[in-house]
Amino acid sequence: MAIYWIIYLIPLIAFLLPVRLTPEMQRISLMLFGVLLIIVIGLRHEVGGDWDRYLIVYDYLENKSFFEAIKFKDIGYEFIHWFSYKYFNGIYTTNFISATIFVTSLIYFCRLTPAVWLSLCISIPIMVIVVSMGYTRQALALGFFMLALISLTKQKFFNFYLLIFIGILFHKTLLIMIPVGILYKLNRHRMLLPLVSPNIVFSTISIVVVVVVIYVLTIWHEVEHMIFYYVEIKFHHSSGGLIRVMFGGLSALLFFIYRKEFEKIYHDVKIWNVLAYISIFLVPTAVFYSTLADRVALYLIPLQLIVISRVFVLIKSVYYRTLFGIASVTIYAGAMFIWFIFGKHSNLWLPYNNVLLIQ
Repeated sequence: MAIYWIIYLIPLIAFLLPVRLTPEMQRISLMLFGVLLIIVIGLRHEVGGDWDRYLIVYDYLENKSFFEAIKFKDIGYEFIHWFSYKYFNGIYTTNFISATIFVTSLIYFCRLTPAVWLSLCISIPIMVIVVSMGYTRQALALGFFMLALISLTKQKFFNFYLLIFIGILFHKTLLIMIPVGILYKLNRHRMLLPLVSPNIVFSTISIVVVVVVIYVLTIWHEVEHMIFYYVEIKFHHSSGGLIRVMFGGLSALLFFIYRKEFEKIYHDVKIWNVLAYISIFLVPTAVFYSTLADRVALYLIPLQLIVISRVFVLIKSVYYRTLFGIASVTIYAGAMFIWFIFGKHSNLWLPYNNVLLIQ
């Protein structure tokens, strides 16, 4: 368990140190920490909830040509896994490539926040340990979603949808995040009207809807499978799903409390407004459909990183700002500790082992 606390304590110490790094030193520090995360996540051995499942489900990729191997389930992951089996060291190379994409996306996203090390610290328990070491495909989709959100903050709508569609190739649940861009654009144009023609808004939404409909129809059997297992018969149950969804709900409430303050400083508030409403909606949903709500809530974790870091820097009183920062990291550390001790499947993460340590 020590390695998990080490990767939590490094950003925590960096956050608490009263030393302000130069931009160059900050960049180097983040890069070194990113390399550590990639090694821990990408070269893990028999660690994570889906380790055995991935080996079994994707064993058909071995010793086949590319076109024989691709089943168009999650073609992005299938390609990486086939490439790894064909030319490198199988699952380890797959995980290493996946970890590199995820960690790079995470660090780029955290650099969007005003308290980078605080954001990284609170990302460790759920986003890094649970998601990236347990749900490799969804971690990849989450990585592309974070990059898509960065594009959205820069008003690059084409890049947003492109990155979303790339992410969908790794996990189809990312489909549910497409409306984020549409809702944000509607909100934004409502402020700019009549400067922006309604035809532009309508055309953009129509193109996105048509593309989504075509894509959904091509994978409809997979969508039906998810609806059947997640909604109709509730075959899957996430024991910690409600708690993870509650973290998002609390961050959303914090966002609404500070929204007016955010609007004075940040231009991207309406993006997080959309994610906050979804987070609130998921709380009652998690009571009845825990796994469905949990899987969607994983894509909303970036809201927590944004809100907590921005609230931290907005608090004027040094005393209360320090108290808020310590409370935040303590709550996430407590959640991590409780999950390791009482989590139903946390034993699959323990003990931690790495391919570099195998004799």
